[in-house]
Amino acid sequence: MRPLTESIPKPLVNIAGKPILKYLMDHLVSYGVKRFYIAAGHEGDKIVDFFKSNYLDYSVSVSNMGEADILQRILACGENINSDFSVYYGDTLANIDLNDLYAAHCSCGNMGTVALYPLTSEFGLCKVNANNKIQSFTEKPTLDYWINIGYFFYKRSALGEMKKYATHAEYLAAACDSGLLQGYRHNGVHITVNTLRELEEAESNISRFDVLR
Repeated sequence: MRPLTESIPKPLVNIAGKPILKYLMDHLVSYGVKRFYIAAGHEGDKIVDFFKSNYLDYSVSVSNMGEADILQRILACGENINSDFSVYYGDTLANIDLNDLYAAHCSCGNMGTVALYPLTSEFGLCKVNANNKIQSFTEKPTLDYWINIGYFFYKRSALGEMKKYATHAEYLAAACDSGLLQGYRHNGVHITVNTLRELEEAESNISRFDVLR
C-alpha cells in the first residue's frame, strides 16, 4: 500500500473518499454495536485523531499497540471484556449480516466462529495430463477453499486459551486442531485492501457494500 501508508494507517486509506475504518464502523453501528476497543498500530495517533471527531456518541477506547501481533491486541482489549465479543480486521470489509453471524456463533457452542469467503484464483488454471496435453483451462476459477476474512466471534473464555500462544495464527491453528472453531460461510461482498491493485478494485466495488439497513 505504499506510498499511501507511509504517513497514514491502512484503516484510514480512503475508498471513494471515505476511510475504510468509517465503512467498517458504520456497518457495526447499523447493527446496534455501541462499545468499541480499537487496537491501533502504525501511525496509531491518527486513529486517535479520527475518533476525536467521529462516533462521539459511542464508547470508543483506542490503544496504540505498535507492531504487536493481533493476538496481543485482542488480549489487551480483552481486559475490559466480560462477555462474548467480536473481532474485526481494520482493512477488510464484508457486508455480513452480523445478527446471523452471532446466531451461528451461539448455536454452534464452539470457542470461536470465523467468517469465511470462497477463494478465487488470481490466475487461469490448466489441467494437464501425463503427456503435457492441456485437458482444460479455467480463467480465475473459484476454488474449493475458504479464506479467513477477519470477522470473528469469540467466547469470553477464549481469552484464557489465547494467552498460551505467541500469535493469533498459532492460536487459530491450535483451536482448529482441537475442534474449537466454527466456520461461517459468507458469499456476499468482500473487500480487502492489501495492495494498490486491491484498492483500485475496492473503488469499483464499494458501492456494493451496503451499510444502510
